Amino acid sequence: MTPQELVEIRKRLGYKSRSAFAEAVGVTRQTVDNWEKGTVPISKPVVNLLRC
Repeated sequence: MTPQELVEIRKRLGYKSRSAFAEAVGVTRQTVDNWEKGTVPISKPVVNLLRC
């Protein structure tokens, strides 16, 4: 999953803020920031969850 795909999925799911999305998936807002910037790989469990 690319960072852009993550942003699109987050918005499609109705999470307007990174903070709300981070809370929903059990990570910090900084982690979501890093995923969306592409500086840190998106964790496999989150990728699997979002692809369901």
